[in-house]
Amino acid sequence: MYKPNLPICYAYGVNGHSYYRIISGEEEVYINSEKLKSWVDNDFAAGINSRIKITIDLIIGIVYDIENAKIELINTKSRKPEIVRPRQLVHYFCKKHTDCSYPTIGRKVGGKDHATVMHSIKVINNLYETEADFRKKVDEINDIFESINK
Repeated sequence: MYKPNLPICYAYGVNGHSYYRIISGEEEVYINSEKLKSWVDNDFAAGINSRIKITIDLIIGIVYDIENAKIELINTKSRKPEIVRPRQLVHYFCKKHTDCSYPTIGRKVGGKDHATVMHSIKVINNLYETEADFRKKVDEINDIFESINK
């Protein structure tokens, strides 16, 4: 099996829960999002998290796990807030933490177009400015991504 020099992280969902496969040299680790979050505070995190590339799949996995949302609903056309909000959060964090364009984010997250991604980011920014509880949640999720990029 090919073992890359730089760590690679894959995110995937099983039965509504998110898991991550991190490959770094000869090491291969499977963890859930709670474990990933705990790593940002220990020595292992300092070694591997500083080199994990934040991808759209990683963002989907973390956001959907924190939101207790089912990843398989990401492509639905439903407008229910419990389905739309996690997808909007993913759009927001993808734009903030990756170099992906609006069209790329839209295609990979819900099969949406660039205008939907732009609208999602606007909605998240508005909620961030007007709702303290929402702001706290967004800041906590953002801290996870910021700690990975330390």
